[in-house]
Amino acid sequence: MPHKKADGKDIFSLSDTEISMYRNTTVGCLPQVSSVLPSLTVLDNVRLPFYLSNRKGDSEKRARTLLEMMEIANLADRKPKRLSGGQMKRVAIARAMMNKPDFLLVDEPTGDLDTQTTVDIMQIFRTAANDGIGVLMITHDLETTEYADTHYFMSNGILSQS
Repeated sequence: MPHKKADGKDIFSLSDTEISMYRNTTVGCLPQVSSVLPSLTVLDNVRLPFYLSNRKGDSEKRARTLLEMMEIANLADRKPKRLSGGQMKRVAIARAMMNKPDFLLVDEPTGDLDTQTTVDIMQIFRTAANDGIGVLMITHDLETTEYADTHYFMSNGILSQS
């Protein structure tokens, strides 16, 4: 099997540290369960990937811009325990986008959200895709597929394009 190339690099030849740094700067992840850290403020939760990648620049400005885009800028100094589920999801999305990733891996982003928050979140992903960020979303919520360019379905272990 030929080795996969990423930005001209053979990703199978990278060390654990190098592949971790590559993922942190290239991939934004939004896990199914909340990954917001309770001991950090909203702003610091969003800024976290910036620090883990040893970047230089104004992380606060980028984080605040993302919080504005998520319509939760007013919550920057709050701790997660004072947020709703939809607000925490927006924090997690902002954090996934902090390092300006090439693509987002999104797992069940709307399963625990009300209808309006689901629409808002899907519009955020649609805008990201329109801006050139690849969005790979895994979901059981078939209503959200209207926001996607391409659909794949898995049934009995078989993946097919619709």
